[in-house]
Amino acid sequence: MSRTQLAAVYLFAPALLASGVTAQHGEYKPYVAPASGEAADAIARMKAPDGFQVKLWAAEPLLANPVAMYVSNKGEVYVAETYRIKSGVDDIRDHMDWLDDDLACRTVEDRVAYLAKHLGEKFESAYTKDRERVKWVGDTDGDGVADASTVFADNFGTTADGIIAGVLEHKGKVYAACMPSLWELSDADGDHIAEAKRILSSGYGVRFALIGHDLHGLRIGPDGKLYFSCGDRGLNVPQPDGSRLRNEFNGAVLRCNLDGSKLEIFATGLRNPQELVFDEYGELWTVDNNSDGGDKARLVHVVEGMDAGWRQAYQWITEPNLRGPWNDEGLWKPHFDGQAAYIVPPLANICDGPSGLTYNPGTALGGAHANTFFICDFRGDASYSGIHTFTVKPKGAGFELDKFEKFLWGTLVTDCDFGPDGALWLSDWVEGWNKTGKGRLYRLEPNVAHAEAATTARLLAADWSKMTDGEVRSWLVSSDSRVRFLAQFELVARGKKQVLARLVEDPTATPFARVHAVWGLAQAGFEEPGRLALTRLSEDLSEDPLLRAQAVRALGAHEGWKSLEAIVARLADEHPAVQRHALVACVRAGARFGPGTALPMAAILERAGESDLALRSTAIHALASCATEEQILNLAQHESTNVRVGAVVALRRQKRESVSQFLGDADPRVVTEAARGIYDEQITEAMPALARLVGREDLAGTALVRRVLNANFRLGQSENAEWLAKFATREDADELHRWEALELLSKWTTPQGRDAVTGEWWPLGARDGARLAALAKQLADKDIAKAPVRVVDAWIELVETSDCRSVGETLLQLANDSAADKNVRAAAVRAAKKVASAELEPALAKLVKDPESAVRAAALRAIAGVEPAKAFPLLEEAALHGSVDERRVAYSLFADLADTRVDTLVASELRRHAAGLVPREVALDLVELAEARQDAAVVTSLASLRALREIDTALALFADSLYGGDKARGKEILRGKAETECLRCHKIEWGEGGQVGPDLVGVGKRLSRADLLASICDPNRRIADGYQGTILFLESGTNVAGIVVREDRETIVVRTPKDELVEVAASDVESRRPDLSAMPQDVSKSLSRREMRDLIEYLANL
Repeated sequence: MSRTQLAAVYLFAPALLASGVTAQHGEYKPYVAPASGEAADAIARMKAPDGFQVKLWAAEPLLANPVAMYVSNKGEVYVAETYRIKSGVDDIRDHMDWLDDDLACRTVEDRVAYLAKHLGEKFESAYTKDRERVKWVGDTDGDGVADASTVFADNFGTTADGIIAGVLEHKGKVYAACMPSLWELSDADGDHIAEAKRILSSGYGVRFALIGHDLHGLRIGPDGKLYFSCGDRGLNVPQPDGSRLRNEFNGAVLRCNLDGSKLEIFATGLRNPQELVFDEYGELWTVDNNSDGGDKARLVHVVEGMDAGWRQAYQWITEPNLRGPWNDEGLWKPHFDGQAAYIVPPLANICDGPSGLTYNPGTALGGAHANTFFICDFRGDASYSGIHTFTVKPKGAGFELDKFEKFLWGTLVTDCDFGPDGALWLSDWVEGWNKTGKGRLYRLEPNVAHAEAATTARLLAADWSKMTDGEVRSWLVSSDSRVRFLAQFELVARGKKQVLARLVEDPTATPFARVHAVWGLAQAGFEEPGRLALTRLSEDLSEDPLLRAQAVRALGAHEGWKSLEAIVARLADEHPAVQRHALVACVRAGARFGPGTALPMAAILERAGESDLALRSTAIHALASCATEEQILNLAQHESTNVRVGAVVALRRQKRESVSQFLGDADPRVVTEAARGIYDEQITEAMPALARLVGREDLAGTALVRRVLNANFRLGQSENAEWLAKFATREDADELHRWEALELLSKWTTPQGRDAVTGEWWPLGARDGARLAALAKQLADKDIAKAPVRVVDAWIELVETSDCRSVGETLLQLANDSAADKNVRAAAVRAAKKVASAELEPALAKLVKDPESAVRAAALRAIAGVEPAKAFPLLEEAALHGSVDERRVAYSLFADLADTRVDTLVASELRRHAAGLVPREVALDLVELAEARQDAAVVTSLASLRALREIDTALALFADSLYGGDKARGKEILRGKAETECLRCHKIEWGEGGQVGPDLVGVGKRLSRADLLASICDPNRRIADGYQGTILFLESGTNVAGIVVREDRETIVVRTPKDELVEVAASDVESRRPDLSAMPQDVSKSLSRREMRDLIEYLANL
């Protein structure tokens, strides 16, 4: 069969749709759901804004699993479809034992190699079974509904490949983003099947990291370049000259020419910016995802050269604070005084699951919502997902959020884009988080079209090569930015530089026509007439500052060295936007300032301060790029703190050891910024200077102190250990910092590979711990036992790890101190047993009768280790009649004791447990003990107990996990366990967490422990009030969808997605169908029984 004949098969007749036949290319035939009427129900559940209506354009089997889409100027849609999600593309949270290997990766090849190491012979088959593809979907008969699709390209399915997450068509070429590569796809014969695939660049996805943190966000910029975003899986891309473009530790925005050449990093420090969009002035925007660690998603103005602050390794930090500096230093928050200066913070925190992003080009949606952004909010459930709108307004050289509102709600939308018809097109994942073989494309269209809508659609689909120069130029005044871009690109393609130059200086032309003329000149490359026109425009203070800003930026884009005088002059401009673009032009032009020259960036830094962060960031970018180390160091004596802070960040970017010279600054902001630079950028030559700050009396602030302490740990010399011990005795220091100093000493000889501050893989070699025991003794002599509980506990740990045998008396005094914390006393007993105090045995005989059960339990365990012969009667008594703590000790020690008396006791206790006579707090401990025994009577009793649980198989495994957990550990599981990510959806104390699912505050009062367990193991058993969606199918043939808010025998009241209360007679309901919970069904599979017990304990007390 020829390719043309094959394409003809994909023109779907109704019979083919009904049968579920889908267009295929090649031998790969993944599951795609058959056609159904579900889309009508989905539309009924949506809440559309007044004056608009939602219409189905395409559904399965024409497409499936849509991650991203692009609507071409001809009204055809290219869809990025995933089939490898959880089937070739996994998530490191499902393989936490691989995490160190993942963090150690620096290339894609490293990642593939370690996966092969772990999976062995299964690797190839498991990671190449499925593949991604680009689907073309079209309406061949012009009836407004898609009727055909083809597999435009597939075979994205090597062991290194990720999820295909970006697609874009431009001038007949289709660009696709699928880690590890950026692809160009060509369809020369127009049969909607790509004949050629070409890699433009490769090396994205250095780490496995989190699923969905891929290559995406494809956009053509006003400079004619291809922009795209890379999630925080990192990149290390080989370049034609043999160098490598590297950004392994966070997400980034990149750009390149359309042929892949001149690839460069535009911005860094992002987490997972799934989509990019330009506004009408060429400013770049994204909404970046949160880390599910109590932080919020972020509206980001993407400033060239910026660092947004995120590092992928922050994801795995759980102590002393979840997500490390990201949360601890508020890097995700909009700006506040004293915030880290190396970042550009977000304008605002918006959304919960930002995905697709677009901007009204001008004539879309009937002219409504002009100058408006549209952001998809994907939350795993259609009921709580949809599209928001937001607008921004200028503030200094940047912007601030103006309005943020719900627009279209009730659809699990992954992407949105404006079609040539003026409608807002959106792709629907349909349900859940994983692939279902379903997918839909909808159009939200206005009831009244824009006056220019028909003209816009015609122009977008036109063959511009057939227009005259004058016709092309005339459309630069269009109200639609897409038309203006086509006119700009066509004039550039024709080499009409003089036409563009004249337009730049034409005061009668519209502002946007002149903006596009400026961009066109920068894109085409200009000779002297164009350079002169741009220079005059940039200098004309009577002109619009935003237009002048574009002109000065353009001057730096092509042979900028010829325009340096004009560019530098604009650094003193009265308008901050002009200054910002002049700074970018300086970098582009390769500006350099001679020795002794006053750096204009210093004046800008002083002016920007902490009030204009876009300007400050760009000034730092220019300072680091255009000034020498010596010139920057000269700013150390500048009277302005803002200038000195900027100088520190510039030296950080240059990775200069000399940044340490700012550690002696009088302003804590400067010192802290220098510490961040030295430690976070691993400037090892400056680390000793940072470590020496530990002795400063005014040392304060978590950001500074933690880096100082850990610098000492990293250096690892005996003097560093002594400094840490001395710091731990400082009563004026924060308790948490004193604790950390001692924790570092406890880990001195066995440092883990992951850094405690940044979470990065930064391994240390073995170090000498000979001085540790002496330091532990010195601390005892300085009354460390009287310090706060956490500090004392850390000292006891140091005693144990250093095997300090000279503090036994201190430990026993602490153990016998009834006024001390019970857990500290228990730890002291444990340590005293290890260091073999001569007075231990008589002390244990007394402590085993202590009023505190935790102390008795510790003493019992110590006796079993010191005097095993005397232990059994005590253990037996504890197992039968002791406290919860004592029973647990007895059970744990019995596990390894080969004694028939233990088997007899366990079998008997199991029978008593089945009768409800064993304390429920130790039920799990008893069952675990029984599982470790081989005795027939124990096995029989255990089987009988399990048989009782079979009445509810979903909960049976965790039946003994309802009571006896540790609240603190439960909180850490909820907040920090990577595999469960509870905070992605649920809010807990202090407003921490997401808004997708029910607020968990007070859940222990609303639900019993059994109900809590059921909600985790079987979330669809009972969905929380206000979160259960229902569709009522009426005898009239219509349906009502929403949440049932009230119901009795006669009436059902439903709150619809439009927030309307609809009353339905119960007798009119033919049938009803509940929607499923958005909570994943397999959360409990990621929890051990003990973890579940801790989690239930926390929730029950929340």
